[in-house]
Amino acid sequence: MKAEVCSFSGLVIHPGHGMRIVDRDGRVYNFRTAKEKRYFLQKQKAAKFCWTQVYRKLHKKGMAKRTTRRRGRRVQKVQKSIYGMDLNTAKRRRAAPTRRTNAEKATALKTVKARRQNTKGKGKGRIQYSKLTQLNSKNFSTKGRGAY
Repeated sequence: MKAEVCSFSGLVIHPGHGMRIVDRDGRVYNFRTAKEKRYFLQKQKAAKFCWTQVYRKLHKKGMAKRTTRRRGRRVQKVQKSIYGMDLNTAKRRRAAPTRRTNAEKATALKTVKARRQNTKGKGKGRIQYSKLTQLNSKNFSTKGRGAY
C-alpha cells in the first residue's frame, strides 16, 4: 500500500485512513480528515490555514534545513547546422575573418544601386523624403512658441 497526499492540506495520508472524492470530470481528490474535506467543498483557500503545507511554504516556515542553494544545470553550447548549409561550412564561415575585401564591397554596392534603379520608377505616388522635410518646415514654424 502506498501513502497518499491530501489534496487540501498536503499532509500524508497513511493506508487505511482518509477519504476519496471523484469529481464530475473524473478528477480524484484525497482528504485526510473530514475537516479538510469540508473546507475543500466550501472552496476555502488552503493558503489561509496555518496548518496546511501550502501556508507553510508561502510563509517560509520550517525552511531552516535547506540553507544551501541548489545549483542549476549549466547551459551547454551546441552548434547546429543552418538551413541550406552543413555544420562544417558554418564553422568555417564563422572562423573566417569578417572583413570584406574591396572587390566584395564594390560588387555589393553595384547590386544595391541596381536594385534602387529598378524600384525608382515604381514609387511615383509616394512623396520623396526631401519634399516631405520641406513641407514640414513650411507648415510648422516655431515663431512665438519658444524653444522646444
